Amino acid sequence: GIVAISLHLLTAAPKPQKVGMVKTSFLKEISGLAVSRTHDNTLWAVNDSGNRARLYAIEANGNLLGYYKVGAQNFDWEDMGSFIKNGQSWLMIADVGDNKARRDNLRLLFFPEPQNVPHLQTTPTLDPFIIPFRYDDGPRDCEAVCVSDDATRVYFLSKRDQPPRLYQLNLKWPLLEQADLKTAKFIGALENIPAPSAQDLKEEYGKYRSQPTSMDMIDNKLIVLTYKHAYHYCVENIGRNRIKIPAPFVYELPSQKSLPQREALAISKIHNGFYVTSERENAGIYWVDFRDK
Repeated sequence: GIVAISLHLLTAAPKPQKVGMVKTSFLKEISGLAVSRTHDNTLWAVNDSGNRARLYAIEANGNLLGYYKVGAQNFDWEDMGSFIKNGQSWLMIADVGDNKARRDNLRLLFFPEPQNVPHLQTTPTLDPFIIPFRYDDGPRDCEAVCVSDDATRVYFLSKRDQPPRLYQLNLKWPLLEQADLKTAKFIGALENIPAPSAQDLKEEYGKYRSQPTSMDMIDNKLIVLTYKHAYHYCVENIGRNRIKIPAPFVYELPSQKSLPQREALAISKIHNGFYVTSERENAGIYWVDFRDK
C-alpha cells in the first residue's frame, strides 16, 4: 500500500573534503557516478543527454583511466548505481531524464561490472540488459535512482514534485532481455526536504535548490543529493511496496561556487562515506564521511 513518509531535519555533519578534480574534457556533464565494487580507487561515470553513450572509469582524484562504449542510446542518462548480486558486481545506468514529463517509455540499463578497467588504447562495447518501464501515475522528471541492497528493487525519486515522490520497480533475476513495459509504483513522498530559503531565492537558479538530483543506497543507508545539500536516511524497513524512513541527517556541501550544479553521488561501502561531483567541466570531486563512522 501507499505509505506517507514523515521526516524531521537534524543539523551538523562531517565536513566535505575535496579529493580531486575531473581531469578530462570527455566528462563535462557528469550526471551519474558509481563506486566500483571490483577495482580499488575507481569510479564509474556517465554524462547526460547530448553526449556519447560511454561508461568512463576515473580514479577518485579525477584522473581518466579510459572508457567503454555502451550499446544503447544515451537519450537522457541521469544516474548510476553499483551493486552485488549472487556474488557478481553489477552496474546500472538510469535513462530516466524527462525535463518536460513527456516520456512514456523509460529505460534501465544493467550489465556486469567489467573485469578490466578500460584504457584509452582500446574501447570495447558493453551490451546492457535493457528494462523498459513507466510510472504508474504518468510521466515524471527524475534524476535520482538507486538499487536496493538485495538488488530486487529499484527506487526512483521525482525531481520537480513538491514533495518529491518515491517509486519502486521490482527486479526479477536472472535478468533477461525484456520487451514488456514494467511499472514503477508510487510508494510514498519525501515530505521534509526543505524548500529553498529566502537567501537561496536571491541566487541564480535558487528556486531549484531543493530538487533531488541523485541518490544511492548501501546497508540501509539512503543518501539523497539535492542542488543544495545531501540527506542521509537510515532505512528501518524496506518491504514490498512499503518503505519506512525516519528523520534524515543533513550534510552541508561546499558553496555553489566550489561545487556548482551538483548532480552525481556515489556511496563507498568500503570507506563508509560518499563522493559528490557536479555537471561541469573540471568539476571538483568531494568526499564526505558518514556521520556514524
